[in-house]
Amino acid sequence: MFMSAHLYSFLPPLLPIMTPPAVTQNKSDTSDKRKLRGEKTRRKIIEAARQLFTAQGFHATTTRQITDRAGISPGAIYNHFEGKNAIFKAVLREYHPWKAIPAAVYAAEGETISDFVHDAARHMLAAWEKNKDDMRLHFIELIEFQGKHLPDLFGENFAAMSAILREKREVNEALQPYSSATLSRAMLGLFFAYMMMEQFTGIPITTNLGQNAFDYFTDV
Repeated sequence: MFMSAHLYSFLPPLLPIMTPPAVTQNKSDTSDKRKLRGEKTRRKIIEAARQLFTAQGFHATTTRQITDRAGISPGAIYNHFEGKNAIFKAVLREYHPWKAIPAAVYAAEGETISDFVHDAARHMLAAWEKNKDDMRLHFIELIEFQGKHLPDLFGENFAAMSAILREKREVNEALQPYSSATLSRAMLGLFFAYMMMEQFTGIPITTNLGQNAFDYFTDV
């Protein structure tokens, strides 16, 4: 026997079942966060390797020492670099003393070519003074790698300097008689010669004339 439907009329109507909205995560945000974490880890590896390479050389440094110094698991290093050689190349490209030269040229000013070169030198020497240990990277490259990375490194810095000097020539009449390529070669050669003579050999350039050593060097 079926009961009449009106017997249930006192019951409240059933509410529809509400399902919570799905939590959607922005894929772009996730990707950006992952990239940021990856870049931070890569920076840790490079900084740790820089400290170890300049302290004890390339061959005496192990990848385990690098990961321990960076505070990461041993296997994590291979998510960012193929191996120790790739890490050294990254350190060299970022911290070799030549890397200070384009920035010094960019900051340089002067109403004559002599003033411009001397001002660039002052900026360059100030940068070298702050990071003296990085000078050892050049020795490591020469002795342990026979300088095989230097041609590419020189080319990168030459291109960067040439681009900067092209812009400088547009606003500085003192530089206009010289091509950006000529200025780049001359300044890179001059700064490199000074770096090898005084910074690497430890033989100071003395003038007995009351001049700054680099000023005397450039005047000669």
